[in-house]
Amino acid sequence: MINKRLFKDLELPKWTWIHGAILILFETAAALSVPLITRALIEQVGSGRTTPILVMLCGVMIGQAVLGTLVFFHLGKAGDTLIAALRTVLTKHALSLPMKDLRKRSSGEWVSRLISDTQAIRDLISDHSASLLSGIVQIVGSIAILWWLDWRLTAVLFSSMAGATLLIVPLAVKIRGLATTIQDETAKVSSRIAAAFQEMGTVKSLAAEASESRALAHRIDQLLGQEIEELRITAWIAPIMSLAFSGALVAILGYGGQRLAIGALSTGTLIAFVLYLFHVAIPIAQVAMFVTQFQRAMGSSKRIMEIIETPSEHRPAAHAIPSHQPLVIKQLQFAYPESDRLVFSGLNASFEPGTTTALVGRSGSGKSTLMNLLERFYEPTEGSIYWGSQSIDHWDIKAWRRKLGYVAQDAPLLPGTVRENLGLGMNKEPTDQMIWEALEQASAVEFVRSLEVGLDTALGERAHNISGGQRQRLAIARVVLRQPEILLMDEATAHLDSQTEADIQASLEKLQINRTIIIAAHRLATIKSADRILVLENGTVSAQGSHDVLVRTSASYAQWIQQQGIAC
Repeated sequence: MINKRLFKDLELPKWTWIHGAILILFETAAALSVPLITRALIEQVGSGRTTPILVMLCGVMIGQAVLGTLVFFHLGKAGDTLIAALRTVLTKHALSLPMKDLRKRSSGEWVSRLISDTQAIRDLISDHSASLLSGIVQIVGSIAILWWLDWRLTAVLFSSMAGATLLIVPLAVKIRGLATTIQDETAKVSSRIAAAFQEMGTVKSLAAEASESRALAHRIDQLLGQEIEELRITAWIAPIMSLAFSGALVAILGYGGQRLAIGALSTGTLIAFVLYLFHVAIPIAQVAMFVTQFQRAMGSSKRIMEIIETPSEHRPAAHAIPSHQPLVIKQLQFAYPESDRLVFSGLNASFEPGTTTALVGRSGSGKSTLMNLLERFYEPTEGSIYWGSQSIDHWDIKAWRRKLGYVAQDAPLLPGTVRENLGLGMNKEPTDQMIWEALEQASAVEFVRSLEVGLDTALGERAHNISGGQRQRLAIARVVLRQPEILLMDEATAHLDSQTEADIQASLEKLQINRTIIIAAHRLATIKSADRILVLENGTVSAQGSHDVLVRTSASYAQWIQQQGIAC
């Protein structure tokens, strides 16, 4: 199921499972002794010596109940601990995956893999592993005792139960295939529901509630069909076991009654035999349910192992990264994994410390893609990006990213307080003074002070309780707080009013000293003062220079300036 390497990574104490196994063995031993004590009690009826046996029987039954409670709690706790550790390992590994692998699955599917699939394994371990071990011990122990009591009746029992076992095995195999399909459909449903609620504003603004409901209903119906098919197969297991048990009971009572009539069998032995029948039939049903759940968990574990076996982002040995180096792009080619279209084809560019460079171009020209490549979210198809004399893939990826500050266009914030979002990912928790200084540079002091509890105000999902412009100012403050050497601004002031944008631009000019600033913008008025502007067209740099130079030398740039009504 899940390979040994994963369990080794979880580092769970082996004594947890050993203690559980010992408790199960004691509980099973107590259960197996009950029919024998009952036999002795029946055979002593009328002799006046039943009281000690009755006391022993009650003590064993109470002990079995107590041990059963301990087993349930102990293995339940062990299973919950295991799955918590598994979810932690999975989450840690998933967060370390390259962006291309993360985007192969939607956010809803990731939730399904990390929660639903692991829950299936937890159910197997906590709810069914104890039944499996106890069932095997009970079956083996009961058969040994039954053979000792009367081998002929034991042979009758075997013949009655064997057929049921043979019928259940192919049903369990069928369930395994269905379980995998159900997990996939569950992930799709989770993904669609998550997407619908995340973009509920879009759904409602388009009056698309009905169509979205139909799409969700279609997904749910597909999942329902698979679940009903699994239920149809699972429904046969209990009746088959019940039929086998009834047949075994009739056969034992019939054959045992004949042997009792001729004196070849005592009444106590026959009653003990019937009691032991429960200790065989019920565990066989438990083992059958374990096999069914095991097949279901196999589908989940397959998906989990697909995640675990996906390589993490490449992280070479750590080297000290030099400061204040030129950032140089040479013959860069790149296409997204899901597309054959080259975004860049032989791109060359350089960015010097202490300068501000603006990227302009039509939508799809590669402005955001270039920033993704600088962040090493993706690797170039060909060519390289250099920091000084070394390719950036020479450096440890986390150490490299600490050199960068990236403000994305949608300014994403995570659930949590303002303070937690601003200090996200920093090695050392920033002081309040550091935070307020960063907020000052992002023109965000006034609005943060106006929040209910200031820095400790909780931001909801996707920070819905503040405006888009406020989100952008917090995102800029978060980057400023990190004091990066390279500042990437991807339409970072798009949602700001003119005055706030002007204030932030003035702050960025102060930050420019010893920093490399790269700005992507559609609004060309925001980048007129950049030291250099790169015009991206057809996968390469078609022109570069200052605003004044490009107005005279680049037809495309001059046309965009004219379209936006900007004075030259």
